[in-house]
Amino acid sequence: MLASQAGGASLASRVSAASARCRADRATTTAPRKATIARGRRNRRKDKSRATTTVDDDDDDASAETTADALSDLASRGVDVDAATAAALDASARDMLARAGISADAVAAETRGDAVASSSSSSAPLPAVSRDDVLDSCVGTTAWMLAIGLIAREGTYFGQGVLPDAVPDLASALPLVAALHPPFPPSDLARDLGIAVGAAAAVTAARGALLRAWPVRVDRSNHNATDRRQPSLSSLCPVSAAPSVVLSLTSVVSSSSSPSPPPRRRQDFAEASNRSNAQVLTPLRPFDVVTVAVLPALAEETLFRGALLPAIGVSPVGVVGAGVVFGALHAGGGRNAAFAAWASVVGCAYGACAVATGNVAVAMAAHAMANYASAALWLKENPDAAKA
Repeated sequence: MLASQAGGASLASRVSAASARCRADRATTTAPRKATIARGRRNRRKDKSRATTTVDDDDDDASAETTADALSDLASRGVDVDAATAAALDASARDMLARAGISADAVAAETRGDAVASSSSSSAPLPAVSRDDVLDSCVGTTAWMLAIGLIAREGTYFGQGVLPDAVPDLASALPLVAALHPPFPPSDLARDLGIAVGAAAAVTAARGALLRAWPVRVDRSNHNATDRRQPSLSSLCPVSAAPSVVLSLTSVVSSSSSPSPPPRRRQDFAEASNRSNAQVLTPLRPFDVVTVAVLPALAEETLFRGALLPAIGVSPVGVVGAGVVFGALHAGGGRNAAFAAWASVVGCAYGACAVATGNVAVAMAAHAMANYASAALWLKENPDAAKA
């Protein structure tokens, strides 16, 4: 019994050892085989990648040849290849943005910034105002300008001996109304009236000539907007889009032959004058036009020619200095630099009249008559505004 059990145990141990040897042999032979299989798979992937790269290179070469042929053909037909290519790139970029759910116009607007908006706002009409608004503004502005001018003149007159010697007597340097400072012969009155009428006529004629002859500027802010935003949109197109771009060049060329809206031609001086006149004159009644022509003339001449000019000096320097300040203050209220330049020249003309005659009232009269003539001519040319 014991011998048979010992024999059984010996047999089991031999079977176990044989099984262990078999597993070891299987592991020894399986590992190299797995390594060989993995190496083969890696080699096949490398071969496939090299084959794909070769095919892509062939496609790129073919696309490049197609692109070159298409561009050469377009150039031979007299087509602006650069412009056509840019337009095609822009179209491709728009398609890509549309597929991504992005607005191309929004991207272009962000790229352009506020340039177009600012340009448009500079030529937009001013907000409508009521008759009371215009008259209240006119009276208020007249009041504070007159107050400053008169206080400066009378203060320096009564302050002589109290104020520093460097402060001139503005009232004596250039009389506001020479007729109030005798002797003032009637011949001087006729002379001053003639100068005032002549100055007003000259200003009115020069204004009309400038409205016709002022250089016209081409405003491209809203023209060819696609071309303006090409850099930002075209940069979104990958180089691989070249074949589709070349194919779309034909449609671009055909569309370029159709007439495009011309750029807007702007005449800055006329636009500034029209905007200001439309806002101020449209709500007024006939007699109101006299009011807004005369009151500002009295106040502005009292301040600029009655106080500022003699403060600078009753000389050409004072005439020009007061005229430039006068023009600079006319750059707001819908007016632009062109109108400010014109106002500076007119201010110098009024100053010359005051200095030549020794009478600020001449400048007041010329200014008031020129204002009324300008308003009357504008209302005549814009009858619809007069009926409003």
